[in-house]
Amino acid sequence: MKTFLMLNLFRLITWLLWKTVRLEVIGRDFRDDLITSKKSFILCFWHGEQFALTRYMSDAGLFILTSLSKDGELQTRFLNGLGYRCVRGSSSRGGMKALLKLIKLTKQYDYSPVAMAVDGPRGPIYKPKEGFILLAKKTGMPFLPVRVKYHNGHTFSKAWDKYQIPKPFSKVSIIFSESYVPSDNMNNEDIINDFNIRMEKLGEEVDIS
Repeated sequence: MKTFLMLNLFRLITWLLWKTVRLEVIGRDFRDDLITSKKSFILCFWHGEQFALTRYMSDAGLFILTSLSKDGELQTRFLNGLGYRCVRGSSSRGGMKALLKLIKLTKQYDYSPVAMAVDGPRGPIYKPKEGFILLAKKTGMPFLPVRVKYHNGHTFSKAWDKYQIPKPFSKVSIIFSESYVPSDNMNNEDIINDFNIRMEKLGEEVDIS
């Protein structure tokens, strides 16, 4: 009963907050073209920026990894309710097993895009793990990088990911890059360095100062 009440309270609060946001989307066609053509992709984002993406990407039929913890159970129920397809796992308990399960599941569908916080689940912040590279190599999916800028948002400064949420009636900018597949001659370090440069450039497209 407590979990049920917490879940519904969280749904209500996030829905009300989302309804007040003034949303700006840059590069929308990069996202929409993939979804319309039913071409699978890996949505790559920073863990601390995901709040707005959770709502905005709920129409895309995304697979996503969620934690095995009690908080992860709440997260899974919330995301399932929005239309996400959740695969349970964590970095310390079955993380690779969950990733391999995710890869296997995506191969069972013609359209099986994946959402991945590339510096999650525990950081360090802005330091991508190699899981998203393995996923791309095993599935052939392109990366779809995305950044989120919260104008006058709130940052949880003590959290490892500096998690951000919008304040009521504030502006949120979502910036998509064109999807891409890394060159075959790039090793994992090269792929990560290239990805970081792309994410940094995306973040510079919107000024919130």
